[in-house]
Parts: sequence; C-alpha cells; structure tokens
Amino acid sequence: MPALASIKIDQPRPLTLRDSGQSGTLAFLRDVDFRIVGDLGFLVHELSATLVPTHPGSPAVFDDPTSFDIAVHHGTVTLDNTKLNALFGGYIFGYRNAPLRNVRVTAGDGVLDIRGEMQRDGWVPFSLRGRLEIRDGSTLVFRPTDVHVSGIDAGPVMRAAKVQVSDLLKIDTPIVRLNGNDLVLNVDKLLPPPHLKINIVALKLTSAGLDLVLDDGTKAGFAMPENAPKHAMYLRGGDVKFMRTMPMNADIVIYPPRESPPNAPFVFDMYHYRDQLVAGYFNFEPSGALSILMPSYQQVARPVTPGVGSASAHMNDSLIDAQQSSLNDARRQWEAFAIMPNGSAPQPSFRKVTAKRGGDVSTFGPRHISNGTTTIHLHNADFYIAGNIGFRVDDLVVQLVSKRAGDPVDLDDPNQYDIRILSGSVLAPWDAMSDLFNRHLLDYSPRSLNDLKLSADGNALRVQGGIKLWNQVPPGVWLPADMKGSLTLLDDRHLAFTPTQVSVLGIPQAKLLHALGIELSSLAPLKRRGAELRGNSLVLDQYTVFPPPCWLVTCRKRRSSRTACASRSVPRRTRPCCGRPRTSRIATCGSKAATRRCSTYSC
Repeated sequence: MPALASIKIDQPRPLTLRDSGQSGTLAFLRDVDFRIVGDLGFLVHELSATLVPTHPGSPAVFDDPTSFDIAVHHGTVTLDNTKLNALFGGYIFGYRNAPLRNVRVTAGDGVLDIRGEMQRDGWVPFSLRGRLEIRDGSTLVFRPTDVHVSGIDAGPVMRAAKVQVSDLLKIDTPIVRLNGNDLVLNVDKLLPPPHLKINIVALKLTSAGLDLVLDDGTKAGFAMPENAPKHAMYLRGGDVKFMRTMPMNADIVIYPPRESPPNAPFVFDMYHYRDQLVAGYFNFEPSGALSILMPSYQQVARPVTPGVGSASAHMNDSLIDAQQSSLNDARRQWEAFAIMPNGSAPQPSFRKVTAKRGGDVSTFGPRHISNGTTTIHLHNADFYIAGNIGFRVDDLVVQLVSKRAGDPVDLDDPNQYDIRILSGSVLAPWDAMSDLFNRHLLDYSPRSLNDLKLSADGNALRVQGGIKLWNQVPPGVWLPADMKGSLTLLDDRHLAFTPTQVSVLGIPQAKLLHALGIELSSLAPLKRRGAELRGNSLVLDQYTVFPPPCWLVTCRKRRSSRTACASRSVPRRTRPCCGRPRTSRIATCGSKAATRRCSTYSC
C-alpha cells in the first residue's frame, strides 16, 4: 500500500477492476503555481497532502472539485499580492451587496495593507494597515494598527470615542468576520472547493507576499520520482479520474513539456485543467506509471469574465457555479455516446455504433457509467496478438466483451475478455501462421510435429517440417515431412487442412497410407485447444486457435442460407479461404445484407 512516513493509505474495500479499494491518494507538489481558479491559490514551494474522496468508495474526480478534500500534511506556500487581491477582492467580498468593494491588498515587511471602499450611506474610501497573526492553526487574525477613512487618520477619534471597526462596518460571512477591531479569517474556507484542510504553524509577510508554513503534526515527508523535473505534481495510490479516464492505484507525475522555458512558472488551474490536459500528452512507463505533460495554464488560458456571487452566499459562489455548469456540459458530451437509453435513436453524429445503458441508469456512478461494449474499428493496420502471431487488417470492426458481466475490459489480461467480430476481413501472412503453430500450438513435448513452415503452392497449402511417429519414433531426431492439400471452410467457425500428398524423407506416403487404411491422426496425434488432427484432416477452430483473447464470430445468414461474408474474396462458405498465393485469408462474417438471425459462438 502507498505510504509516506506515518502517512498511509488504507484499503477498506477489496480490489476490483473498477476499484483499487484504497481510501485516498497521496499528492506531492514542487514549485507549482497551484490555482483553484483564476489567481486564487498558492505558489507551492513544496507540499505533501492526501486527496480524500468526499464520498467513501468514490474516486477523486479532478473535473469535480467537490468530490474530494485536500488534507495538507506539510508544506511551504506563498500568496503573492496578485493572489491576495484575488482572495479578498475577487472571492471573499466578490458577492452582491458586499459591505466592501474594490478591495486591494498589499504585503510588506511584517505588515498588510488593505484598501477599498466601504458602505456607509454611500461608498467611502478606507485603508487599514496592520499585522497578520495565527490564532490557531485554522484561523488567521488581521489586527489593524492604522485606520484611515476618506484619507483621514481615524485612529485617534475612534480610540477617544471607544469606537471599534466593527461599529463602523458589519462583516460576518462563512469566511471572514469582524470581531471588534480584528478581522478573523477561517482558513478551512479560505478558497473555493476542493475543501482544504490546513494547519498553519508559521507565517511571514514580505514584499513578495504572505509566506505560510503548513504542518498537521503527522511528520509526513516528501516524495518525488528521481527523474521528475523541477516543476512537478506527483499522485500516488488511490483512484483519480481525469475526464473519462480513471487510473487506479495511481502512479502519476504531472509536469510541463521539456520544451518549456526552464525558469517559467508552471501554473496548474484546477477549474480549467481540462484545457491544459487536452493541449498536452501522456506517456506510460513499463511499470504502469503515467507521465502527463501539459503546458502551463498561461499558455492555453482563455479570456474569462469573473462573475459576482449571490448575496445569500456571502462569498463569490459564481466561481464554483461556473465550474459545475462547465462540468455538466462536458459530461453531456462525454456521455452522449455511452449513455444512450434503450430504445433511443442514435444521434446523427454517431454513424456506426451506439452503445446503450442497460438496467437502472440511477445505479451508475463515477466508477461505472455504462454497460455498453467497447467497439474498435481497425483499418489498414497490423494487429499482433503475441510475437509475430497476428493479422494484417484490411478493415475490421470488433467489440471487446468482458467475460464477467459488468466488469470493464482489462487489456492486460487477455483471458478476461473476448473479441467479438462484427464485420471485416484480415490477412494472415504465412510467417505468422507458421509462428502460430511453432510458438503456440506446438509448445509442448513429446509431440509429433516440429518446426512447421506454411506456404502456398498454387491453390494448395504446403506444410513442411519435422515429424515423429506416435510422438516418439525415431527417438532424438525429426523426420523431414512435406504435405500438400486444400484448406476449406467447414462451417462458420472451423477450417480444415486435408493433405492429398504426404512425403517423409522425400518418399511419397499418401497412397500407401490410404491403401493400408492408416489415418494421419493415428501416426501423428495432435489435439490442442483450437487445433486437432481428425482422421486425415487438421481442423482449426477460428475462435480458439489463437492465443487469448478468444475471437468470436457473429455470422448473419441470407434467406438462401448462404453465409454472408464481409470479405469479397470469399463470397461463399464452400470456397477455400486461401485463394491468394502469399497469404491465407480468414474471412469474418458480418454483412448487413438481408439478415434474419445471428448465431454467436462462445469459447
């Protein structure tokens, strides 16, 4: 389980194909301008935290900042003047009928200046200058030492009249309140979602901004891959979701592309990260770790007009409202293909296949949004199953179907899913077919056949290699054998190679074997998954002859009962499938013409 010093990720749930079972994700940031939205956020020098889903069992969804909390363990961050202004002017007092407006904040050596206009039977300019202190780890207190109203020093008059700032101005919001002369800030609610759990142990005001030291007492350390660049974010453990992709037991490094200027800041904007993500790219490591390279938000930022929060919220709630509205629009686009209700007509933009949800739609969530199958369209591509075993694809449409209903397809486990062929045709080169036998079907001993070479001889199939009678004779050596014959399609699933010429040591044997009534299967027994010598014919099962996954053919029949094959070179089921001299053609059935019923065979 992922762990760092005393910080550990628990596993309260069992591991499944949709759930790592882990309770959170460790997050490490180094030299990142981490912004929630706009200029709201921190300049992170170094930070260790845990992303904790707000609903146990759910992933941390980056597209939905309300789906997780950020529990900060240790770190040093800075709020420069730009971020302080965005915090006070754009968020804390950025709502309708706020008591302050045009708020500007400037940090100096040990002091903080707050200027703006306050509502006193009209808008009156004011300025406050004072110290910022820590009351407890989750509360900051601004204590003004100088108060100016309309450019006049109001301090002496207020002290003489025993008037406090709270007598002039009423501020009581979820984030900030005036208590006498103290402006008290609730750190836990200082920024829009995701909720930050922060414990401040030290602060310093300089001309560069407000420096904060964060520590929750867990004595957590810091981790970052050795090859990570200077500006980087590292996510380890748990499940995180980006758009429609959800890495499980995450091992993800996020950083700017190498071509970025070395001293340029790396800005990550949580509410607009999708703009960065789609402008970047990612790489997988052999270990399964994921590197996401995305440009700084400054390079892809679009003009955004800041909104104004509602009066009842007493903060600028328009920021999260705009983010949630954008998320809903994005989800409608993502799910338009995957969540087509049963009985609904396909959308015009989806020409080939429309996946449909089954059952109760309300049961779907962040981990499971569709019961639809995955459809792949291959065109003019080489498709390898293992090693050199595979096909040259002319055109092929297939579905990946999990063997266990409700599970996603696990491409790392070919035994976990089947490939259902809908239509198309492929070419199986002779060297690939030879490897199919030598590396897959004949990978056992004792055996009767060895080192086979398949090739075309006119319209016939020629098989050369070594043979041992009854898997044993002669011991220690292989007798050179040569067989020629036809390759025919027995039915929608099976092919048969029936040799008419057989020679061993260059001596023809076919007539002798026929005269004696001896079948090849008795001399050279072969019975493997997907291939079997039956009498004098080698029968191949197209579904199981290849290494996993299993290939299923859905065949549609014409009213004349002839098989409607998608390959034009094999229009009838009785025609041999190896009509070309250089390659064998395996036809997959699936023509849409005049169909009445379908028969799907399983392994």
